[in-house]
Amino acid sequence: MARSTEPIFKRPGRPFYYAWVPDPRTGSSVRKSTGCRTQGDAIAWRRRYLKADQDPAGEAARTVALRDVLNDFLESRAAHTKMNGRPLSKDTLAFYQAKASMVAAVLGEETLASKVDAAAIDSYLKARRSDMTQRGERVTDHTISKELTVLRSALQRAKRLGRWFGDLDAVFPSTSDFAPGYDPRKGGAKALSREAVARLFAAAPREPAPDASAFERETYRRIMGRLAVVAFGIACAAEFAALNRARWSDVSWYPDDPGRSVVHVRGTKNEHRDRLVPIATLEQALLLDFALRHAPGAGETMFPTLGNIRRDMHLAADRAGVKRFSPHTLRHTLGKWLRAGGVDSATTGALLGHADGRMVERTYGRLDDPEDARSAITAQLLGRFWGGKSGESGTPRHPRQNAGASEAAIFATDPVRRGGIEPPTRGFSVPCSTD
Repeated sequence: MARSTEPIFKRPGRPFYYAWVPDPRTGSSVRKSTGCRTQGDAIAWRRRYLKADQDPAGEAARTVALRDVLNDFLESRAAHTKMNGRPLSKDTLAFYQAKASMVAAVLGEETLASKVDAAAIDSYLKARRSDMTQRGERVTDHTISKELTVLRSALQRAKRLGRWFGDLDAVFPSTSDFAPGYDPRKGGAKALSREAVARLFAAAPREPAPDASAFERETYRRIMGRLAVVAFGIACAAEFAALNRARWSDVSWYPDDPGRSVVHVRGTKNEHRDRLVPIATLEQALLLDFALRHAPGAGETMFPTLGNIRRDMHLAADRAGVKRFSPHTLRHTLGKWLRAGGVDSATTGALLGHADGRMVERTYGRLDDPEDARSAITAQLLGRFWGGKSGESGTPRHPRQNAGASEAAIFATDPVRRGGIEPPTRGFSVPCSTD
């Protein structure tokens, strides 16, 4: 056999030929098995390898790791600016970081991006569906879909930059194969109805007797404190970050004229989320009064800790026999109520901290419930909002002053506990008790 000029050789005792080829990472020569038993096949294998090495797709397939793709995507998000010229918020960037980190942890950050195919995505789905959250629940398809959306966006960017050459539609499952079942633009935002809110507070426990045990008093205080979070979140459309930052001094409360009250909501997602929310409806006043009476904060903050708040909200929902909800549901609730009450999208958007009314139209604008449509029509014909007592200035009191026995309760404890808040066409009312 003629001696080949190609740098191939056969090691003693091994059936296959080896070849020296350049390492694309370092440029130095490395030894690779050709998997060929004959010299001619080994030479052909090496030439194909070198030809592929000159192909950008081949080089990317051998060098670009999933870590590189995800990091590049995160850097692009950090440098991204919105239409108004402002960067993405810290919360949004943290969201991308968390989802990308989960993808890297499950698929392996050192995995070559070229290995992310349909089989890898199916394995990801199987692994994540078997995972448990910190609350002891299965990871939902809704959460998984967010993670896959980040991965798809990262691969889409890598493909545009010539670092990944796969077919996105072939790699990721279609809606018929994987449907997370949540699309706020199609199904409307999750929100609590007035009836559900009334049932939540009607299911609140009675205040313990003076001779009750310390455990009973503490249980009552904790449950009412959690309901205070619900009441405050709905009354002010406060997102979770704002609930964490709520202070007593943020509430300008007029007990004798609640319609003139205003709450400073300390949102952080963007410049519009730090805002002043007027208490313009009877529902808001009833709920805010409840929150001020039962918020557990003894210092500057109203809600010192929100640990396990989702679990407690689920327990409250189960106790009242309503559908489970999350802190973000509270924000959606006021938005849905305002739209059902005939408030225009721009005004609703401003109260919720949106830059304009477009998001409101997409997520709160649908009136799928006939009662919502009925309320909207009635509100526009009769009016349901108040503007405060005209001609009276009044002085806002510190919210803690509202706990005095001499002041009349707007959100009366006993009637609510016995019969609940009745949601008539023109808003909440507190039924009187004659027993």
